[in-house]
Amino acid sequence: MALRLLVLTLLVTATYAACPSFWTEWENNCYLYVGTPSSNWNGAEAYCVKEGAHLTSIHSEEEDEMVKRLWRLSRDTTTFYLDDLVNQMAPVSVAPFVYIGLNDKDEEGTFAWTDGTPVDYTNWMGSEPRQDRQDLMQREDGVFIWDRKDVGKWNDVNEQSRILIGPFICKQPSI
Repeated sequence: MALRLLVLTLLVTATYAACPSFWTEWENNCYLYVGTPSSNWNGAEAYCVKEGAHLTSIHSEEEDEMVKRLWRLSRDTTTFYLDDLVNQMAPVSVAPFVYIGLNDKDEEGTFAWTDGTPVDYTNWMGSEPRQDRQDLMQREDGVFIWDRKDVGKWNDVNEQSRILIGPFICKQPSI
């Protein structure tokens, strides 16, 4: 009898899960940290879209802090745990940044979220966003959170970069 009750409880819990497996729920949204495969900004958004999501939008200081916590905890645990098991195994991603969905691809200087929600919060580094690069190969249309110079601040970057390959966070509404 106890086993049947446990199985029924698990089925009901699984049926009513607000987020898919491996996603984190916060404030009626689901977030997925992706360290592998790492990508540039364009590839990261394409991956999120395949998952039925978009690169994360951020609408408050609290959400910004939650996204940074998710990224840092995921990076610190899933990136390095294999080193304890297999000596000298390459980490998943040690990039000091994580891609988010803010961009100005449609109109230089006019930022929008990939999920179409309004831009009602930003957290730029002191000299960002930069609008002085008009050459298509130098334009900085994607955005990441940077964890080096100005810890946890936002920086606009070339979304097609072959150098800035790194992790990203997808977001979708919870069920």
